[in-house]
Amino acid sequence: VPGVTSTGDLDANEGVEVADEAQEEEEEEGAVGGVGAEERTTSVYLGNGCFWHTQYDFYEVEKSNVFERDDGDITALVGYAGGMETSTEGKVCYHNGPPGSDYHKLGYTETVQVTLDPTKEEVQFKALLDKFFSHGFAPNPSNGKWGRLDPQDYGSAYRNNIGLPGGVNGELYHVVEEANINEMPLVEGVGEPEDVKGDFVVYIYDSNKFPFYQGERGHQFHANVVVGRPVPEAYLALRDSETMEERMRATLCDHDPDMNGM
Repeated sequence: VPGVTSTGDLDANEGVEVADEAQEEEEEEGAVGGVGAEERTTSVYLGNGCFWHTQYDFYEVEKSNVFERDDGDITALVGYAGGMETSTEGKVCYHNGPPGSDYHKLGYTETVQVTLDPTKEEVQFKALLDKFFSHGFAPNPSNGKWGRLDPQDYGSAYRNNIGLPGGVNGELYHVVEEANINEMPLVEGVGEPEDVKGDFVVYIYDSNKFPFYQGERGHQFHANVVVGRPVPEAYLALRDSETMEERMRATLCDHDPDMNGM
């Protein structure tokens, strides 16, 4: 990931003042590329463990006939959400980032943000949720509860999460409830230290209160090594593509690599 937030929230790592300026510029120029990009202003984020495999799941959904997007229009980006604090410089980064920016220590979890088309918000959100619930979980052999596909990534840094405007009170929340085919507990997220009920619940965040922070470039369009799933070379190549260059803006995390992976 990827809140529901405005497209101006994609680069929240630039700090409050810079983010506000960026949002104003993006609203004028269109922050998300592709057809109708200037109209895309609503995003949702979803996470269930390591964000590498979740991004590929949503890449497939965006390529489907529900979104009808080609590689140059893909909006799914990995990042962090579920927290409210940042470093003194307004940064939220991976574990080896600048002092005070570690996403886990700041109360965030890994997630993936996707931007919706204004006339298809509900149907596109449903497609993402269908993939999320049907493909992202499996019964735990020890207790029968539905849990993530990568149980080795445990703890609050990998907690299951869905972010949308208004959270449980949002206009799109009914879509979440209807898509929850495994009847997993849906818990209103309030931030750590409260959001630690384990691996078998899904936290629902109001993305206006818990914004999305874009992850480092080296984490974008990554091989799915955690779940041992092969992905096409065309997907991995998106990190180096000119069409994705504008979308994958630098996060201002000092360790963010120059398109070389991590």
